[in-house]
Amino acid sequence: MNMHVASWLLGCVASWSHEPLISIMAWNGTDFVKELGDIEKLLAFNPNQGLQEGLVKALLTKCDHSQLTAGDYCAMLEKVDHSTLTDELKTILKDSLLLRASTGTTNEGGSAIVKTPQTLVNLPAYLTKAEMMDVMQGNLYDVPHIIIRRLSALGVKSLKETTKRAAVALIVQSIMWHGKSKPSADEIYGLAQQFGLLFAAHKPSGCMVSGLKKYPPLPTDLDKDWLSRAYPKDPPSMVDLPQLFELGAQCPMRSTSKLLSSCSKKKLQPLVDKVEDRLLELFKSLLGGNWQAALQGGKESSSSGAKITFFDHVKDGNHGPGDGMQGLSKEDVSKQLALPLTNQPSAAAEQQQQQQHPSPGVQDPPALQQKGHAAGSGNLSLEEYEKQAMIEVEEKTKNGRNSNKQGTGQKDKNPMKKQGTGKKNKNPMKKQGTGKKNNPVKKQTTGDKDKHQTKAKKVMKKPAAKKAAEGYGCKRCRGTGCDVCENPNFAGMRHDMKQAVKQAIASCTAYGALVQQLPAKSLAGADLNIPCINLASLIQGMYAAGGYFYQMLNHVHEASPSSIGSPWRGVLYFDEVHPGNQLSSQGRKVWAVYFSFLELSPKLLSNEHHWFTLMAVRTELVQKVSAGIGQCLRLLLESMFANEFGNPEHGLALKGPSKSIRLFFTLAMTLQDGSAQKHTYSNRQDAGSRVCMLCKNIFSLRSKSSEDDVKISAKHLTWDACHQATDDGLLESWERMESRHRTESKSKFQQWQQACGWSFSPHALMMSTVLRSLNVLRPASQYCFDWMHSLCSMGVLNCIILWVLEATGKAATFHDYLQLWQWPKAQKAAALHKLFSQEKMKAHRKANYIKCSASEVLAISKPLAYFLHTCCPSPDDTLAKEACLSWLEVLAILIACTLQLPPAGLLLQTVERALSLTVAAGWGDQIAPKFHWCLHFEACLSRFRCMPACWTLERKHKSVRKYGTATSNTTNFEQGLLEETNAEQLALLSSDTPFRAGPHLLQPHPVSAKVMAQLLQSNIVSESDSCNCSKECRLASGAVLHTGDVVLHHAAADNESPIPFCCGRLQWLIEVDGYVAGVVSRCEYVSHDAVKQVAKWRIAGEALSIMQVDAFLCSVVYNNNAGILTTLLPRHLCNSMA
Repeated sequence: MNMHVASWLLGCVASWSHEPLISIMAWNGTDFVKELGDIEKLLAFNPNQGLQEGLVKALLTKCDHSQLTAGDYCAMLEKVDHSTLTDELKTILKDSLLLRASTGTTNEGGSAIVKTPQTLVNLPAYLTKAEMMDVMQGNLYDVPHIIIRRLSALGVKSLKETTKRAAVALIVQSIMWHGKSKPSADEIYGLAQQFGLLFAAHKPSGCMVSGLKKYPPLPTDLDKDWLSRAYPKDPPSMVDLPQLFELGAQCPMRSTSKLLSSCSKKKLQPLVDKVEDRLLELFKSLLGGNWQAALQGGKESSSSGAKITFFDHVKDGNHGPGDGMQGLSKEDVSKQLALPLTNQPSAAAEQQQQQQHPSPGVQDPPALQQKGHAAGSGNLSLEEYEKQAMIEVEEKTKNGRNSNKQGTGQKDKNPMKKQGTGKKNKNPMKKQGTGKKNNPVKKQTTGDKDKHQTKAKKVMKKPAAKKAAEGYGCKRCRGTGCDVCENPNFAGMRHDMKQAVKQAIASCTAYGALVQQLPAKSLAGADLNIPCINLASLIQGMYAAGGYFYQMLNHVHEASPSSIGSPWRGVLYFDEVHPGNQLSSQGRKVWAVYFSFLELSPKLLSNEHHWFTLMAVRTELVQKVSAGIGQCLRLLLESMFANEFGNPEHGLALKGPSKSIRLFFTLAMTLQDGSAQKHTYSNRQDAGSRVCMLCKNIFSLRSKSSEDDVKISAKHLTWDACHQATDDGLLESWERMESRHRTESKSKFQQWQQACGWSFSPHALMMSTVLRSLNVLRPASQYCFDWMHSLCSMGVLNCIILWVLEATGKAATFHDYLQLWQWPKAQKAAALHKLFSQEKMKAHRKANYIKCSASEVLAISKPLAYFLHTCCPSPDDTLAKEACLSWLEVLAILIACTLQLPPAGLLLQTVERALSLTVAAGWGDQIAPKFHWCLHFEACLSRFRCMPACWTLERKHKSVRKYGTATSNTTNFEQGLLEETNAEQLALLSSDTPFRAGPHLLQPHPVSAKVMAQLLQSNIVSESDSCNCSKECRLASGAVLHTGDVVLHHAAADNESPIPFCCGRLQWLIEVDGYVAGVVSRCEYVSHDAVKQVAKWRIAGEALSIMQVDAFLCSVVYNNNAGILTTLLPRHLCNSMA
């Protein structure tokens, strides 16, 4: 890496960690003159050529974001002439100003008559508290004038479409706050036109600031002096209403919008012409000579009777089902304003607020508490939504048929078509070639094909692998026999692996055979056998062995005992695994199903050996099964909970060597990514019209082109806008599908499948009457989204990282920046900067996401957040930067869930803000369903009180890959794979390795003489101590520390730093007479920033400290710049910082 670039980046890290970035300023000529005078004073102290160039460049950058008049440019040029700058810099500065005056920064002349459109998207944040209260509860006719006066005070002279949309959305929201119905799309379009005329007719008076071309999302990003002039009395309210972005998407601004009735341009064009050309004349005729004063109105004009005519047509009442969304709650806005509601809401508004359901962050959604309608479901049931969707499907099908008929007619009228048809019928060669017997070439080809098929059948009759050598085997061949272990002179230990596997499987038969064959139905109606593991027998077999699993289960059961009223919560995870070469044939690809218990705590669930492999079926076989993996899972659950030996919900009697317990458990969670959900519940997702099984109101038929046609996930940016389905609602939908399957025609039934979003099969999981009678099948309340795949595995962050680097143009800089950081050894992060090389970026752009593993996304998340805070100062990148930071904050909250649950509602609020900023940044048309799934994270967290991550289960796949790759017996592939994986797990969990609940060393061994000498020299141990050491240890939280890592630990009682923890480099991990401790080299506190989640330390020499392992908190990502360590802190520790 270029050393100049490296030193510059380190300087950025050192100098920008405390102070905010350059404020966005709106400048005029006076500001420029004052700033240039300050530059001259600064250069008097240090007349450095490089400093002069940097200051002048920053000065011109500030001018780029301002709208300057010709008078401003004259004053600026005069100041440059009289300045003390060098002649060379004066020439450069004057040339640059003249260029900007003649062309502008947006190819507009400095004296152009047409005003440059200005962008302001977060309008509520710029209103004062008093103005927001008037918008909520004041005179409805004053709302447009309040907004116009505020825009004028901010220096807005020309509205960009996004600014106009934001203003109209706030007016529509004010209408709903006043207890009136939400206007139709046609009415909103009329309101937008009237608002534009009002703004154009308004004459600003006393504007003290110059306008910006693009205003930041929050006023706090603006210069303080500019804010004091724009807000001489009351400060801005800083209200954050991300729901307005969704409401704005429903506000048509153009006459060609498909939101308008009948979508007919011919019908709307006369109305548009009248609105644009004659509305002002209409105002003149109605209001006489006072028309201009009325348009400029305010409170005075409205009180005198001049009102905007639009509100006279707005009807009172609540929002109907077709409104598309519920109005924002006044209480939520008042909490942000820190003001009580001064007026009581109207009866209609009060009834509307009672219909709204609370956010899952406040309490569990009703779908999790009782049967019936879900949160925000309005007055429609799932059946009614399906009927509405069916109408759309039929209309689309009808239109498609009409189009086909018209096309057929045109083809029939084509004379060339008839001529071609005649030629085809008169062609003698065509008739001769039609008969297969008369065609010698065809006959020869068929014969060759038969020969190849015969040869292939002969090959398949050969044995898949050589016959195993009886009684012999080693770790290399695992019982199949090889030249090494069959040699009589072999001195190693022989292992009869096959016999050992058979003995292990045979030892677990307390609740039936360990490996069972489940009878399934194929697509052709034939019988198939699907092998699976008997979970009850597996648990009893491991518990009876009296080893590690016996100790662990007793420890956890004592801490959280199970009972018939409070059973343990079982969790199922299933995913596809590809054993062998990832680039080779897909023949070995398998569906793997794992099971564990949530009561084991995140620490134990982070160990892949605590997950049990219940099923491993080749994808090739699953594709032949009716309903696919859904039927396989149905049979597995029926065998588990309808077992002839007993139901685990009624308790399993487990007998150990010296203790017996009764374990009660049920199925509480199905942990999946989107693809697994699609195959398990037969939900069509992207292939159908419903991209989310849990949201009953999300339905979309794809259209080829439309101005307002954004992806369906971008139209539902809040939890309240998504009407949640219930368990009973989903199961009843399948009952209706079963009835239609018997009565409807094939084509009609296909339309119902598209409208409902299901791929129906009588053998599907949702059709299991056994599981429904046992109350085991609860598709809505059991489902938990896999946040690792949603965010990090070709997910949200993979897209967002690419988009923000493209928007800022910082990919090359970030490539060099990553080389400055060091990661904990447990993350195994190597050469992450290569992900952002020029060649890699070309591949990323082609795929439209960062092509990397989920663990690599996790590793770069903290450096990327700090990079955006410190190295991306351009105000043009604010929206893109804030969007990425919001998604990184979502990831940080989910990671911290294992150690500290976030406050109720925080996760949902962060996701909604991230979605809104993503749309505001211009990425709404690229949003995929994985973005929408993030809205459900809060509901899952409040329901289960945890959010399991799937990095552990990706490691669990290694066992399936290991044995699936080496297995050659494809006839009994599934059963052999299950036997080998579970035999290995039986051996591991039944071993004599003691279970340790607290922190402990991993793979300890006696210390070497060299390390012992160093410990003695530092007075850490004495010669009589029995000392072991290790390179890694596991903390009580489950985290793993390695020697050489930079770690954080609890501060001593005499700590004088403002944060409750200290930093040091871990030198040794030792165990002295049962006392587990770590030796660290201390660091001194320098500074910290809770917003950027960073702390800085100074290396304090070679002084060593010994402390108990319980004092360690975690290891961190860091860089070292001349003895100053910059550490990136985990989110849960930032909450404790002062």
